[in-house]
Parts: sequence; C-alpha cells; structure tokens
Amino acid sequence: MKKNILLILLIFLCHFLSAQNLNLIVKSADKAFEQGNYYGAARLYEEVLKHNNKFYDINYLAAESYRLDNDYVRAIPYYKYVAEKAKKHYPLAEFHLANMYKSNEDYFSAQFHFTNYYNANKKDSTNFYTQKAKQEIIFCEKAINIKYNHTGVLINQLDTSVNSLYSEIGACTMGDSILLFSSMKPKEVDSISEFVSAIYISIFDGEKFSNPEKLSSEINADGYHNASPFFDEETQTLVFTRKPMAQNSKTYIMMSKFENEGFGFAQASFSEAKKLCNIIN
Repeated sequence: MKKNILLILLIFLCHFLSAQNLNLIVKSADKAFEQGNYYGAARLYEEVLKHNNKFYDINYLAAESYRLDNDYVRAIPYYKYVAEKAKKHYPLAEFHLANMYKSNEDYFSAQFHFTNYYNANKKDSTNFYTQKAKQEIIFCEKAINIKYNHTGVLINQLDTSVNSLYSEIGACTMGDSILLFSSMKPKEVDSISEFVSAIYISIFDGEKFSNPEKLSSEINADGYHNASPFFDEETQTLVFTRKPMAQNSKTYIMMSKFENEGFGFAQASFSEAKKLCNIIN
C-alpha cells in the first residue's frame, strides 16, 4: 500500500515538474514573441508541442510566429490543425491558412480555404477579413489562370549568397547590378536573441551576387528596425521605413540621398536619413 502511494506521489511530482518546465518555456516564447523575435518564439512553442501537440493555443501561437517571420511553409501545419480542430475558438486560423497557401503559390488550396472562411462569415459582410476573403477568392482564380498559362518568363530564386536562414524581403535595384533588400536577423549568432531588421546591399558581378553587406549607420541607425528600401534612379534617392525597437512604437518613412556621384554604386554612400514631413508621416 505504501509503495503504491509512493509511486503515485512520484508520478504526480514528475507531472508537476514537467508542467512547470513547460510553463517556463511558454513564458520565454511569449516574451520572444513580444520582442519581435518570431523565429525564436516559434522554436520554443514547438518545444512545448513536442510534449503535447494538442494544445490549440500553442499551435496557433506557433503558426502566428512563423507567419510573422515570413516562414509560410512552416506556419501551414499549425494553422491547419487549429482550423480543423478549434475553428470556433480561432476563427482567423482558416483565413491565415489560406494566406499561407497563397504565399506558397498553392492557389487551389488557398482559394478553397478562403471560400470556407467567407462562407462561414459572410453574414458579417462589413468585416475586413470577410471582405478580404471575398477578394482573395477572385485573386486566386486570376493567379491560377496566370500560373497555368505560361508567358515564357522564367523566375528563379536567388541562392544562399542573398537568401539566408532568416527573412529577406522588400528587394529593389540600383542601376542594373545592385540589389538592396531588408533582412531580419538576430543581433547575436544565437538564433533566439533579439532580432533586428536592417537594409543590405549585394552587387551582381555578371555571374553571381556578392555576400550582402549592411548599409552604413546613416541608413541602419542603432536602436531601430530599418526596412523596405526603394531607390529612385532619377532623383538618386533612397526611401525606406524606420521603426524604433520599443513596443507599440510608430513606423516612419525616411529619405536619404545617394552621394557617390562620379564613383559608381559599389561604394554606396548615403546622406543621413531624414524623416519625411507630417503630410506623409
């Protein structure tokens, strides 16, 4: 009898310690999410799901983390699980699932889930997501027609000299051989440290792109996320977004002049960025 009681107590203690550890991991994941470290948050939520993959809330948070990290392929199974098992509690799961399929160019699946979402919510016709889903059903139809009626244009994904393990977005060109883009990477080598968005430059030498380098502090100011570059050839002006790293801070549109006149694009020197006027910001 005493042995049985002891065994029960040991089982209860192990369960308690395990639950306590999972709670600590969830808290760490939530903190990473709040800080904008979506990749780190996703990995921590996945760690919790290894112990119990039926937590609807953790599945949804893992999906949200991967979506916000622009890793749409990894977001799909988590959104799909929640959309199938807990749609009433997480009604946007199917909408986001459809978006993930769309971003992954699976337009048939995207259209199917946008249609499901719209049919379930069409009574609320003024809702943003309902209206958006209705539009996306049409857009997916157009995308299917374009995808399967080839125009002869070949689009290739750039190799790992530009595309890293993280998120590369908002690319634009300078001249005919310079690529500017933004990438969100951890400050440190550790993948769960704080992530910062910065603008990078890569030069095409006729065969391949060079390893990207961060633009100078005139553009990539410390303490800010800098992203979404656009370069206007005519005015030699770089326009981009800047957002303080503090929570709930506003994003502003910045402008900087290219100052390498007579020296070519390779040195990529820019004036100190200035915030556009209040009419814009």
